Amino acid sequence: MRNAVVISLTAFVFAGLWYGSVLQDRMRRKAAKSGASFFSLGFQLRALATKEACLFALLTLVMAGIVAVVIALDRSGYLGPS
Repeated sequence: MRNAVVISLTAFVFAGLWYGSVLQDRMRRKAAKSGASFFSLGFQLRALATKEACLFALLTLVMAGIVAVVIALDRSGYLGPS
């Protein structure tokens, strides 16, 4: 049981990281429409003002929470013997 949970969690985190990179690419593309330099402060602030930035933050928090819960369950012995 423990190995199946770890494998599933690894796949979930991998998919979450992939979707996070998609969201970051969308943020960059939306901010680049004005033609500003990638290194300018305005570019970074425009990227953070998009809907995708909020989704990325939420995705990161949810993934960290799920990983923390699974680690806590493993340490308390609910996933079976290690």
